[in-house]
Amino acid sequence: MEERKKEVLAGEEAILRLGKEAERMSAANRSLEGAAASVRKAQGEVAEAREAIKRYAESSSLTSKKVEDLVASLSSRFEALETRLRGIDLEITAFRKNADGLEESVKKTAADVADIKNNQQKLRQGLRTLYILLIVVLGVSVIGIIVNLV
Repeated sequence: MEERKKEVLAGEEAILRLGKEAERMSAANRSLEGAAASVRKAQGEVAEAREAIKRYAESSSLTSKKVEDLVASLSSRFEALETRLRGIDLEITAFRKNADGLEESVKKTAADVADIKNNQQKLRQGLRTLYILLIVVLGVSVIGIIVNLV
């Protein structure tokens, strides 16, 4: 019985740890989403800057070559940024899958704890019934002894 209680307590502790881990993962996910939004904003700003540079290059024939070099430099940096964004997106997706797996584990653990509690309830009911039967048997035995003595 004590072992069963220890198992239940260990299960409840595991559920609490899993809940805390899920909260921590959720906070990290929100942080990653905020970072991805900042990167997307920066990406938009880079695209706007790129367009402004192109317009300037078209309007100025003297600085056209320098502007084209700058645009090429920005383009490679922009592509590198896009590659990093894709990597972040893949990491966020993997993180979400891990969080979903953790959620399923927490649900399964909660179901297991509910089963354990249900089984404990059945054991308690069985012990009560056994106790009542024991009292009845003792009572009948005492009555039988008294009748035999009389």
